Amino acid sequence: MTWGRVGLVAPVLDLFRAPIDNDRASSLARTNIGDVALAAGLDRLVHTTMSVRDEGDDLVVVTRSAAAATSNSMTTTWSWRAVQTDDGSEGVHLDLHVDPHGHWPAMLGRIGVTMGLPAEWTHVSWFGLGPAENYPDSQHAAIWGRWNGEVADLQTPYVMPQENGLRQGIHELTISGSSGGLRLTADGNWPAFAARPWTSQALMNAAHTWELEPDGHTWLTLDAVSAPLGSTSCGPMPIMSHRLYAQPVGLSLTLSLV
Repeated sequence: MTWGRVGLVAPVLDLFRAPIDNDRASSLARTNIGDVALAAGLDRLVHTTMSVRDEGDDLVVVTRSAAAATSNSMTTTWSWRAVQTDDGSEGVHLDLHVDPHGHWPAMLGRIGVTMGLPAEWTHVSWFGLGPAENYPDSQHAAIWGRWNGEVADLQTPYVMPQENGLRQGIHELTISGSSGGLRLTADGNWPAFAARPWTSQALMNAAHTWELEPDGHTWLTLDAVSAPLGSTSCGPMPIMSHRLYAQPVGLSLTLSLV
């Protein structure tokens, strides 16, 4: 898709994270997080547009996301509206609502959206928790503030490639390069973000860090809710209050080009 003169990979619902060591460290973890998530097809969702309609000033798109050979699905309602941002530029406002259908026994890796940005957009500035990666059950070392970095520096190079680099509590985020950029602000529910030069599927399929190569996009993931890390490699499963199961969620964002 294009927005103005910028080519983008359209945002889609994302429920998957590349398995981490804690997801595979024990039979308990594999049957509750790791293997069962792959069996549920979280890494291979197929997205179908069910309807497109005008509602006043909003363009409302309803999509269905499901893996092949499964009866579970997620219905996502995307309500888009043209707005003028605080700095006077033109933008779009997105109200997103996700509703699960069926029986989802697996813990989800996230409930959010992923979109592809131009590869040259590599500078990231955000207001939220940082500067290092932080997750719902691992953020006491993070500090609220304004942070800046390059996409390459936001990756945590674990010897075995896996989910990494998430930052929580995003109020405002800009990803930019010499050809422009994207700015987004969150209204109310503060999402988490990850920006990577490769997809979660590439992280899952790589056995060594040197197997990860940029694929021509900067992939931006925005989580309405994120899965915890736990400590199964050396301790228990994530506590119940942090575990992420299928649930209705919403996300409200304003996006503009810079």
